[in-house]
Amino acid sequence: MGCNSHISIEVLEKWSGGTQWDTWALDIPEGRDYQLYEAMAGVRGEEYKAVVAPRGIPTDASNAVKYWISRADGDGHTHSWLYADEFNKAFMQSQDGNFATSNVWLAVDRVLDSLAQVYGREGVRLIFFFDN
Repeated sequence: MGCNSHISIEVLEKWSGGTQWDTWALDIPEGRDYQLYEAMAGVRGEEYKAVVAPRGIPTDASNAVKYWISRADGDGHTHSWLYADEFNKAFMQSQDGNFATSNVWLAVDRVLDSLAQVYGREGVRLIFFFDN
């Protein structure tokens, strides 16, 4: 049985009355990449190799993301999130100089980088979980 990831992107919108995380992309299709899963959260590999230890579901996640996660109905595990630069570090670590990954992951890395240029380093995050 394989392991799949489920990924979404949120951006931090700022208004005069405060801030709120909004869904930018929900349930992005991806290609299985166990080396990347290990670098993202220690899944299907060594936990200590994760760029950041799994953080769980963000308490301030957008309603759309919360609903999306709830639809996994308990089948999801190792919920976490990474800022754009943290994902880039995980992506580069998993490639080890060999870009044999799916184009989707490369696109996700580039989209996160572009969004971070608009919303700031801590204004973009990739939210994800895994299933088996």
